[in-house]
Amino acid sequence: MPFKPCRFPSCSVLLPVGAGQPAYCDKHRRHGEESKRNPKRDRTRERERQGAHARGYDHRWRRASKSFLANNPFCVICAARPYPLSVIPVPATVVDHVKPHRGDKELFWDETNWQALCTPCHNRKTARESRDARIDAMELESCRTNGN
Repeated sequence: MPFKPCRFPSCSVLLPVGAGQPAYCDKHRRHGEESKRNPKRDRTRERERQGAHARGYDHRWRRASKSFLANNPFCVICAARPYPLSVIPVPATVVDHVKPHRGDKELFWDETNWQALCTPCHNRKTARESRDARIDAMELESCRTNGN
């Protein structure tokens, strides 16, 4: 019987090939289940999400973030990397909220909660926060259904 590696990056566990066979090893099976997208749910979430302007990213924000980037021109995550990688400063392009504001206007405008990031670092951080929030919601729902 032929085998293939687990689809999780850098995992070398071999799995049998064929219809109905798992794509992920037991250790990474949860990752595979989480990565299945539900297009209907995604469209609903997108409809429910307010536009950027309604969430506070208006002219006042653009002016404040432009000023913040002028005073903080380099990505703080890239600058914190170990020596060989941090030699060349990476320009910051996005003002990020260190702690997600989730609509809290006071936290939104708190400049001590802002950091300058390059676009790739911002996208990674935002994706990680979004994934963590989904996992927390799934665990909370699991606790409710199991009576914990």
